[in-house]
Amino acid sequence: MAYIRELPNGRYKVCWRENARDDYGAPIVGKYVQRAETCADYKAAERRKVAIETAAEIGQSPSEARVAATRTLGAYARDYFGSLRGIISNRTLDGYIGLYRVHIQDDLGSRPVGSIRVADVKRLRAELLSTNAIGRKYQRNPKTAAQVLGVLRRILDTAVENGAIAANPAAIVKARGSSAKLHPTRPCDSQADEPGRFVARPLSGEQIAQAADWITRVQCSPVYALAVVFAAYTGVRAAELAGLQVGDLTLSMHPGTAGAVRVERTKSKRAGAWITDTPKSAKSVRTVPLDGWLADDLRTYLADTHPNAADPKAPLFPGRHSMRAALAAGVDTRDKAARYDYSQPIDCSNVYKRYLAPALQSLKLPASRWHDLRHSFAVMSLSNGEHYMQVSKWLGHSTFTLTLDVYGDYISSSEGGKAAPLARPVAKAAENKVVPLQRNG
Repeated sequence: MAYIRELPNGRYKVCWRENARDDYGAPIVGKYVQRAETCADYKAAERRKVAIETAAEIGQSPSEARVAATRTLGAYARDYFGSLRGIISNRTLDGYIGLYRVHIQDDLGSRPVGSIRVADVKRLRAELLSTNAIGRKYQRNPKTAAQVLGVLRRILDTAVENGAIAANPAAIVKARGSSAKLHPTRPCDSQADEPGRFVARPLSGEQIAQAADWITRVQCSPVYALAVVFAAYTGVRAAELAGLQVGDLTLSMHPGTAGAVRVERTKSKRAGAWITDTPKSAKSVRTVPLDGWLADDLRTYLADTHPNAADPKAPLFPGRHSMRAALAAGVDTRDKAARYDYSQPIDCSNVYKRYLAPALQSLKLPASRWHDLRHSFAVMSLSNGEHYMQVSKWLGHSTFTLTLDVYGDYISSSEGGKAAPLARPVAKAAENKVVPLQRNG
C-alpha cells in the first residue's frame, strides 16, 4: 500500500496512493491520487508508513489526518466550545473559555495538536500546582488544576474524534489528590489551616439569626436581613437568588402555612449588565419548600414592603442604587430604605461585602462566605434528620453521590434505618399430630 524510497541526498520518501475526494470530502470511487512525504531518516519514514497504512485501513485519508494533526490546539478549542453552545448554560461555557484563555492558551494554544505530548500536559499540571494565582495570598487551589486539565482533556478528545491524533495525551494525567481530601467541609479538620485549602464554614441557625438581627438593627436593612435568612433556609445559589421573581413563590393567604419557591433561572452580572441564564444543571431546576415561619416573613414582606409585589416578574429581592445613581434620581442617600432598587435583582456579592461580612465580623462569628449560607442549609437539614436524597434534590445537585461526598459527615447516624422496622421472625409452633397410645386394662 505504502512504500519507502531512498533519495540521493540520503533522505527517504514515503509514497502511497489514496482515493481522490470530492468537494464534500467524500471518496470518489475508482479515482486515486498519488501522495508522498519526505522524512529525515529511515526510522521516521518507517513510522510514517505504518501510520499511513493504519489510517487507510480504517477508511481515513492519510494526508487529511496529517493536516488535521497540524491544526493548532486553539483551532480544536474553538470547535469544542462551539459544539457546546445550546447544550450547557452560557455561564458554564464562559467558565470553560475563561479557564482555557487564562491557563492553556498562551502555553499550548498555538501548538499543532499532533505535537502535544503527555510530558507537556504534566508540565502544565506542575505549573498549575506550584505557581501562585495572580493577586492571591496562597497557592492556586488544586481544584482549579483539575478543572483546567478537564477542559484540556475534552479539547484533545475533539482532536481524537477528528482523527488528528490517535490517543489523548491528557487522558492519563490526573490532578493530585481527591476533592474530599483537598477541600474538607469541616472547619475543625486538622488540615483546615493549611494554605490553599478551602474550608466551608456553615453557620448555625442561632448564628444566622444573630447576623440577620444585626443587619436589621445596626445597618437598618431588614430586606437584606430577610434575603440572608432566605438564602440560608432554602440553599439557593447566589445567581439563583438573583434570578428569583415574585411569581416564583407559592404562598397561601393563611398565616402559619408552608410555601414553596421555584428555581428555574439564574442572573449574573457581567460587565455591569445582568445576564439571565438557565440553572447550573437540569436537576438545578427544582422546587424548594419553605417553612411556615419563613413563608410568614415573605407574606409580610410582599404585603408591607415590596412595591412591585403585584408584578410576578419583579425581582424578589432588590438591588441597591449606587451613590451616583441615587443622587441622579434625587434619592435621599441618608435613607437606606430609599437606596433599594426594586427594578434590579439583588447583588449577593455587594450584600455580602456591605452587610453580611461586617455583621459576622462585628459579632465575632465565623468568616463565612455567601456560599456558606447554602452549606448551612444542607448541614442544618441533614443534622435535623432529613434524608440526604431529599436534601440533594432541594440543593439541585446533579447526583446523590455529590451530596454524600460533600456532606457525608453531617448525615444523621440514624438515617437509613427503617421507618417501619420488621419484627423478628418467630416460628409457628408445629402442630402435634402424634396420637398417644392408650393401654388396655
